[in-house]
Amino acid sequence: MQCEQRLQLMVSVAVMEKCIICLKDDDTSSLVKLREKGSQGINKASREREGQILASAGQFVHQECRKSYTNPTEITKTKRQQNILQESNIPTLRSKSNFSHKDHCLFYDFQKRIEQVCNDRDDEWAVEVRGRLECVGDLHAADALYHQTCSVNFRTSKKIPKAFSPDSKGKENNYQGRPAAYGEQFLKIVDYLKQHEDEQITIAELVNKMNELCGEQAYSSVYMKKKLRNHFGENIIITDICGKISVVTLRDTASCVLQEFYHRPTYQNPDDEKKAIIDAAAKLIKSDIRSLKGDKENYPLASDVSSLKSNLQYVPESLSYLLETMFAEKDSKMKIASIGQAIVQASRPRVLIAPLQIGLGIQLHHNFASRFLVSTLNNLGFCSSYQEIQKFESSAALTQGVDIPGEICNSFIQFVADNVDHNVRTLDGNNTFHGMGIIAGITPGTKRTAPIPRISVSSDDINSIAKVNIQYYKPQNDFMTKLNFSELRELRGMDKTACLDLLSLVVWPLKNPTPGWSGIMQMIHKGEYPGKSTVVFLPMIDMNSSDMSCIYSTLLFVSNQAHRYNRTPVLTFDQPLYWKALTIIQNEHPNSQLKSVVLRLGAFHTEMSFLGCIGHIMRSSGLQEILELIYAPNAVTHMLSGKAVARAIRGHMLVDTALHSLLVSKIFNFDFPADENEEGNINVSVDDILSKAADVYTELLEGTLSISSACDSAVLQSIKETIHRPLEEMKKNRTSKLWLQYTEMMQILRQFIKAERTGDWELHLKSVKDMLPYLAASGHNLYTKSAYVYLMMMQQLEIDHPEVFAAFKDGHHVMRRSDRYWAGLSSDLMIEQVLMRSVKTAGGLTRGRGMGESQRSQWLLSMPACADMNQAIQELTGVGYYTSDQHKEESIARQKRDREDIMSILTFMKERSPFTGDSSLRNIETGVTADSSVNVDNSKDVGTAIIESLVGQNVIDYTFKKKNQVITLNSKTSIKVDGELIQVDPQLLFQRCTTIANGLFEDISEIFKYELCSVPSSLFDNNGLPRQANKSILADSIWDFDGCGCLETGINVHHVLDGGSLIHRIPWTKGNSFNSICQAYIDYVKSHYSQATIVFDGYPDVPTVKDITHIRRSKGCISPKINFSAEMPCKTKKDAFLSNEENKQRFINLLSAKFEASNYAVVHAFDDADLNIVQTAVSISEEQHVVVIGEDTDLLVLLCYHAMMHNKNVYFKSEPKQSIQKIRIWDIKKTKKHLGEAICRLLPFIHAFSGCDTTSRVFGLGKGALLKKVKSSAYLQDQSQLFLQKSSKDQVVKAGEEVLVDLYGGVQSVEGLDLLRYRKFASKVVVGNVFVQVHTLPPTSDAAKLHSMRTFYQTQIWIGEGHDLDPNQWGWYTSENKLMPVRCLLPPAPQKLLKVIRCNCKQNCDSRRCSCRKQPLFELN
Repeated sequence: MQCEQRLQLMVSVAVMEKCIICLKDDDTSSLVKLREKGSQGINKASREREGQILASAGQFVHQECRKSYTNPTEITKTKRQQNILQESNIPTLRSKSNFSHKDHCLFYDFQKRIEQVCNDRDDEWAVEVRGRLECVGDLHAADALYHQTCSVNFRTSKKIPKAFSPDSKGKENNYQGRPAAYGEQFLKIVDYLKQHEDEQITIAELVNKMNELCGEQAYSSVYMKKKLRNHFGENIIITDICGKISVVTLRDTASCVLQEFYHRPTYQNPDDEKKAIIDAAAKLIKSDIRSLKGDKENYPLASDVSSLKSNLQYVPESLSYLLETMFAEKDSKMKIASIGQAIVQASRPRVLIAPLQIGLGIQLHHNFASRFLVSTLNNLGFCSSYQEIQKFESSAALTQGVDIPGEICNSFIQFVADNVDHNVRTLDGNNTFHGMGIIAGITPGTKRTAPIPRISVSSDDINSIAKVNIQYYKPQNDFMTKLNFSELRELRGMDKTACLDLLSLVVWPLKNPTPGWSGIMQMIHKGEYPGKSTVVFLPMIDMNSSDMSCIYSTLLFVSNQAHRYNRTPVLTFDQPLYWKALTIIQNEHPNSQLKSVVLRLGAFHTEMSFLGCIGHIMRSSGLQEILELIYAPNAVTHMLSGKAVARAIRGHMLVDTALHSLLVSKIFNFDFPADENEEGNINVSVDDILSKAADVYTELLEGTLSISSACDSAVLQSIKETIHRPLEEMKKNRTSKLWLQYTEMMQILRQFIKAERTGDWELHLKSVKDMLPYLAASGHNLYTKSAYVYLMMMQQLEIDHPEVFAAFKDGHHVMRRSDRYWAGLSSDLMIEQVLMRSVKTAGGLTRGRGMGESQRSQWLLSMPACADMNQAIQELTGVGYYTSDQHKEESIARQKRDREDIMSILTFMKERSPFTGDSSLRNIETGVTADSSVNVDNSKDVGTAIIESLVGQNVIDYTFKKKNQVITLNSKTSIKVDGELIQVDPQLLFQRCTTIANGLFEDISEIFKYELCSVPSSLFDNNGLPRQANKSILADSIWDFDGCGCLETGINVHHVLDGGSLIHRIPWTKGNSFNSICQAYIDYVKSHYSQATIVFDGYPDVPTVKDITHIRRSKGCISPKINFSAEMPCKTKKDAFLSNEENKQRFINLLSAKFEASNYAVVHAFDDADLNIVQTAVSISEEQHVVVIGEDTDLLVLLCYHAMMHNKNVYFKSEPKQSIQKIRIWDIKKTKKHLGEAICRLLPFIHAFSGCDTTSRVFGLGKGALLKKVKSSAYLQDQSQLFLQKSSKDQVVKAGEEVLVDLYGGVQSVEGLDLLRYRKFASKVVVGNVFVQVHTLPPTSDAAKLHSMRTFYQTQIWIGEGHDLDPNQWGWYTSENKLMPVRCLLPPAPQKLLKVIRCNCKQNCDSRRCSCRKQPLFELN
């Protein structure tokens, strides 16, 4: 009945949403609805309590009620109280008799006093009395009694009177104490404690264990303590450890262990005896390990981890002696410490944290962030667990926070901020991270001295201290618009060791291999410096770094951090962020805290911009091709853009060394060949002054001569004076001036690096100022403006912030990662090397840690502690990632590689030396000369004019004009927009034009009459040179017609030799006289040809249509003019000598005279000898069989056209070569017969139209395909005939376009090239899956027109009818006394289209007013 009522009551409570345990509804907020699993737990607890609660899913319960009701400890306590209340006989003391409050005496004056006496007595009677007190809440209500004698005895620490003992009467055997069975259970507890002594067992846990063995009558905690102390004596320690109360620890004294060992049974078996000895030794060592004082409240200090002595002290002496005895190494202290701590940690895992165990785990996690690696080594016993490492990381993060460690009273603090971008590999590609990273640099560095406490930390705790308050930026003023450029004053900085830079360059031919410039500077520069820096990572701001609010919040955060330490905030940004931060600070109210911020422009990024400026100025000068000799092409592209900084600096230094070697050899009149002596130095006979300079250099590196003495030496002053005048003379030649300007820019780069490495503040400012003209001239406008304003601000630093100025003067504007003088790093380089690199390395955020807020904060804030521990392990083991004191450029391998690379550059540049008497400005690799508009050799003057125009102008309103910048050698591929030359890649320009045209033109096809790129890409390459034809393909196609050749030419034949081919046939022996060289040619001809006529090319000093071919073939090699005689020895290479056309013509004249003296006929052509060779052969064939010896396909084509069928046989073959076993022998009559007379008449047109030495190859149209087309098409034959007749320009242009339309698959006489070009483009867009390459499209009608005109001119020359034609009227123009092809007459694109292919914004593209925002160009960029 009661159960039913209880059930009804519970149902009603459930309906009323009351707790089914306490039956109250006063705290509805903590009520929770039970589920099936929760109700089962409550029902189980109810059964154990023998209660009446029956829970079911859907009912409500208080969380605290359920927790208390189902707690096993509470259940046990309740059951004990119920048993005591239910039992009528309560045992007293050691008896089993029952106790009654009404009948027996219970001493009680006041309950609290009795409890105090119980604590003081701490014996069995006290335990019994305390148990009785716990069974009743109120002694008066229970009518408790006590005897006076009992009261006196109890208070005076006497025993219970036997007369009043409840069990003293009627008991025959009055047994004192607990039953014997209890003693047996206690011994089991003792055994359990010995077996689990390393688990930090508490007294409470032992009581619970005994309770399991003997039920409710187990010992109390107090009594258990007493029994254990009585049993173990001094071998037990009971203390509180890491929050646990009364932890029991056993220890074996050496005497006990030895006594036990000596009293052991005597074993007859040696194995048993050995085990007994080992067991005793293990007990002794374990006893010593137990004696170690355990501290798990704090983690070991990094200083202790790095000290071998401290680590050895952590290992007990007995264990250390055992390991030392076992190890074979003489010095095994490191292994003793490591393995000893591993044994200690394994012996007491819950009590101790071994320094090396935690240190190794932190190092692995810091460098690799690999749970697999840490867990594997932990399971093997070599390091702490992964969970312990994470706990250290979180504890360090919370303890460190955003504070700067250590004592900073004598340190300088500066901050650096930069954007942190990471494309997180998410499933959908969203949620990528873009934020602001911040570091603080402290110089000299400080370290944390207090240990890191081992605490429990939540992610909320870390996030709370790593949070940067985001402040929305709203400008209050427009003071920035009132800022003007002021005139920069002369700077006091001076490079005192500039002469040593010159010394290292001048002596290189005599002293190599030798360290690179940076290695030399590190070797010789010594001095005082502030010391090694400490870097502290500060919280990241999870916002777009370019957002004004993000920058504003960064400024406030840095300002607050600096003011915490009573420091002036010094903050460095790269250029885009610097300008926005400057705008924010300038617009702040005069009383704003941000007005105290010293804002710096990142020096490293300025250096990158300057490297890009060098690459821009030297574009198409040949520098790229030089660097590609020693670097991959893709790497060179990044080097010249300023991205690959380390490679770029090394590459430029090597080129500069090679240039100075050329200058030294020219000025001091010596040459250094490629062969080397045993020391590796180049064998040269040099002036005495250079030998003395080499001695100074040697003494400087050896340290026997100081820097000041070397700089003041008369030798260096003499060298400077000696080379000054020749250099000034060379500057009169434009190519020489350009490359000398390059060496000046390199000296500025050296000066800048020197300022950063040594911490020279004034030299730093001077270097930035020296960069300004070149930055302005090359169009680096943003850095020009920012660097100018930066210099303005820094010149006021001494007045505005004298303490910061003084610190910068002492070298604090840089930081150091290495503790040496030549080790300064720009502050923005420091954040790149430390924070940005750490984020993306194996142990960083991007390798699996995650980029969430808690992961970022924990990683950032714990980094100093983890880095210190990582450094400590490296210092202890001597194994790490740190570099040696030797500079990498000092290594033998690097010196050898540098020498090889410099020699490669020298070999290339000796044949293409820029320091010749040529007054033109040219690309030294291709030989292409610049037109009169190019002024890149005056970059400094151009830039200086721009800088001077800034003074007095408003920094916001001033706009840099493109027309004021230098025009580079790359201008041949530039386009003109509003009168300004713009360099745009042809393919990029085409993509931009075709993309934007959709919104500008109703009919997009009308734009395809323009090339839509800077050059006609189907006819010219990106350098502006005609596409080179593969002429031999036409010969192969003709040879495929069977019957064109023969096996031999016969005996009685006359040979006509191509003189140009003959000259290149015979190798020259260096050192032979020119007479000997000529005799070698005569001997060769005599031995191979009995009757011969030699026809030589002519090289007149007038423009010819083959000028472009000579430029391409020379590849920029220009040898100086040599006034040689027949008896003079030749000291230059053959190719270099012949690259000079005057030298070549004079040698041909000398050789011709020798041939004529030997009774050989010689013919001289005015320019190209092909027609003369063929005409000579045809003339001789009237009477004798003729064999033409040559390599050029042009000869085959002209022979097929000019040879007469009624004359003697004419053969054509090349010179015999060892590499070719069988050569072709052409029978011209057979060839004409198989081709047909009509096709042979058209071969000059076919050859010229598809590309020859003077005309361009049409991309995608091969010579073989054109031959087949013409052979099978009467229409094409008719059009081709117009090129062989005296046709007008209009006829030639129309015929050429018809031929191209037919070759490209267009509709004859209906579709022009422009329409066909659009149709091809549309077709490729529809069917293609990549962007259309512009060079695959047909040329425009405009470009084809000029190509047809040049084809007509060349065809007429070949057929012998073009001598009265003026090439300037047929597709060429004269420039620098050379004929160059006209590429096209129309602009690259319509003017309104060109105006929107680039952005004209004065500031950032933040609004729709920008033209690039309005057009698809913005996305394209």
